[in-house]
Amino acid sequence: MCGIVGFFGNEIRDLKNFDDILSNLDCRGPDSKGVWKDLDNKVLLGHTRLSVIDLSSNASQPMISSSGRFVITFNGEIYNFQKIKKKINQSYKNKFKWKSHSDTEVLCESLEKFGIENTLNMCDGMFAFAIYDKKEKNIYLARDQFGEKPLYYGYLNNYFFFSSDLSVLKKVKNFKPIINKNSVNLLLKYCYIPAPYSIYKNIYKLESGKYIKFNLEKPIEYKNNLNTISKYWINNLEKRNQENISLSEITSKVENLLEESIQSRMISDIPIGSFLSGGIDSSLVTALMQKNSVSKVETFSIGQKDKRYNELNYAREVSKHLKTNHNELSVDDNDIIQTIEKIPYVYSEPFADSSQIPSIILSNYVKQKLSVALTGDGGDELFGGYNRYIYSNLYSNLFKFTPFYMRNLVGKFGQKIRPSTYDKVSSFAKSIGLNLISSGDKMHKIFDKLETIKDLDDFYLSLISEWSDKSNIFSTDKIDTFDCIVDYHKKLKDKKSPIANMMKSDVKFYLTDDILCKIDRAAMFHGLETRVPYLSRNIYNYSQEIPLKFKISKNKGKIILRNILEKYIPKKLINRPKMGFSIPIDIYLRTSLKDWANDLINSSNIYSEYFDKKVLNKYWDEHSSEKRNWQTKLWPILIFIFWKKQNDFL
Repeated sequence: MCGIVGFFGNEIRDLKNFDDILSNLDCRGPDSKGVWKDLDNKVLLGHTRLSVIDLSSNASQPMISSSGRFVITFNGEIYNFQKIKKKINQSYKNKFKWKSHSDTEVLCESLEKFGIENTLNMCDGMFAFAIYDKKEKNIYLARDQFGEKPLYYGYLNNYFFFSSDLSVLKKVKNFKPIINKNSVNLLLKYCYIPAPYSIYKNIYKLESGKYIKFNLEKPIEYKNNLNTISKYWINNLEKRNQENISLSEITSKVENLLEESIQSRMISDIPIGSFLSGGIDSSLVTALMQKNSVSKVETFSIGQKDKRYNELNYAREVSKHLKTNHNELSVDDNDIIQTIEKIPYVYSEPFADSSQIPSIILSNYVKQKLSVALTGDGGDELFGGYNRYIYSNLYSNLFKFTPFYMRNLVGKFGQKIRPSTYDKVSSFAKSIGLNLISSGDKMHKIFDKLETIKDLDDFYLSLISEWSDKSNIFSTDKIDTFDCIVDYHKKLKDKKSPIANMMKSDVKFYLTDDILCKIDRAAMFHGLETRVPYLSRNIYNYSQEIPLKFKISKNKGKIILRNILEKYIPKKLINRPKMGFSIPIDIYLRTSLKDWANDLINSSNIYSEYFDKKVLNKYWDEHSSEKRNWQTKLWPILIFIFWKKQNDFL
């Protein structure tokens, strides 16, 4: 795992501090670094390395192909590189001489032998890379199918750049970034900035499953080059009708595919471990990992010393049954507050999923013992794990049989009742053994949806949004409010299955730009590589053929994964409410973080340029006085202001 960066264009001779620029990626590649330059052809490539496969200098980068035609700087892992290597050997009648045992060399030679699209469609892995073709004067940038590895690119100071991280821009002389206000709008809505956007104007994220081509001999015009973005990724599995196949057959197939994926992701020349939360996804990954390991797997869990938010005992029980070598860490308020101070440095653009906090802490803890770990990410999106999929079944009947005007009236009436009243009713109900009502804030959200939502598309979009487009939080400045998530979701063709459309949208945006971004940045900030077995191409392709009834049934999701896991751990550890590592941000903002938040909200020049002072103060006053819980609306605003202050752009 590594960090990559490159510049190409007329002005690269001015980048005399390239080594200094490259040093901003040291955390992603702490073991070594390399530079390749061709000033005559205006190309400058850099690489920082975390050595995982082939630890020798023969695998160092940037790497030049055997013919000398191609130069690559590569971040990631190609898990099936041995299969691709075999194809290359066959094409050369086994006379090709390899200089290393690395997947980087295999990728480079495959790109030369088979071309970019054929190679990309052979690769099962996580990656972001740039490859320079000396002969044709082309540069290709490519990103893996799910966007596990980051890749930014853009035009600045008369040259193009690409990088694993935006932090490199701090060292580029005379570069003056301009914040994209629409990106701030998207951040407030979703707590992350979806690709292709970044926090800066004219700087983008390459979308997952795509590559882009630049030709150095043509005039470099940024907008024209955007037209050269191409999508790859061909489903090579044979389609078949799964309706006539039993749940047990599908379950067996998924288990075999997942075990195969885990085996390929356990290939490493250094020790490897597993994140273990005690939930279904990570428990199943760990179970199959232990099954395929000759020694005890190192597992890692994190919890809080406050027992109300602690789930360590579940992970401990799972580890006990699987016989892993378990490591666990309990954190207190001080650990959490200190971690919040690191957020602007871990995430080089504002990112506001509060579960980033335990991700940062756990990554630092794991790195003290290992440099590679498997995670359970992706199971929810592929196999129906999120509550919104289940809620959609319930709401669909409501939409069918209840006129909108009736829902609208009930919604308006329900919102007139104070949240504190619902809380009192909920407390009383629980005292007599009933659990019929949610918290007051959740009830208000439900009634808000009844008042405004007309169909399941709007229902989904409202569930994943914190601030709506109709909110008046932004200042009066006009901004482009185009929303790529709304546009993508409303164009999905499968109208017979709104839940399937939700899952597709989640894979496209939430999985890539929230879940995978969160763990990649947290882990790589500490020089830790994470691998995600659920995101093998074969698993994803097969999951798209599975009927929804086998994923979600009787208001319960991930049926297939639950059935597999029952072979390895007791049912009582599977069929339980999942708490997760819950950070009570709402309480922190009223106590330990109150002064921090108050100072940020009252920072000069923020209101007039980005937010409406009266609106923001209203939400802050209601939250700090405990009148309402507005943590999910306030957190992305606070993170943005904090990031902006730490990046010296105020």
